[in-house]
Amino acid sequence: MSQLTKFIHMAYGVKSEHLKPVIINSLPEYLLNEAKKIIKPKCCYDNCYKLASEWNITYVIGFGVVEGFPIHHAWIKIGDSYFDPTLEATQTNFIPASEYYMIDEFDGDTTELIDFICEVDEKSGIGLYPPMIENLGYHSKWNGKLDTVSLTLLD
Repeated sequence: MSQLTKFIHMAYGVKSEHLKPVIINSLPEYLLNEAKKIIKPKCCYDNCYKLASEWNITYVIGFGVVEGFPIHHAWIKIGDSYFDPTLEATQTNFIPASEYYMIDEFDGDTTELIDFICEVDEKSGIGLYPPMIENLGYHSKWNGKLDTVSLTLLD
């Protein structure tokens, strides 16, 4: 377990076995142009939810590592490739975070994404929001997979 994954475990309760390192690619130009019509700076969860829903692709949550610090983040997956449309569409010279660790992904062309959102709202009453690290503990898929520390922070 690296120092970074130890920190993520201690700070967020996410065990290292639930963190999968992924490589971020640049979006093809035609998709980047379409994404720029939708993307808003600093709204990764909303941006990726909209793209996953409209393009029928996969919504991904995890951590992007910026200057050695893990930041809650969302990105997308098309086929077997991962993309960070929020950073890419809002930066003049796109530089992805130094590392990305996926926690979970949700299929945008099925009801999986909507079902997750509805179950979290039903159990928490926080409202209908795209999946975020902060609300994973409210979903049955994640029961017992997060340490008590994170569940305490979530309540």
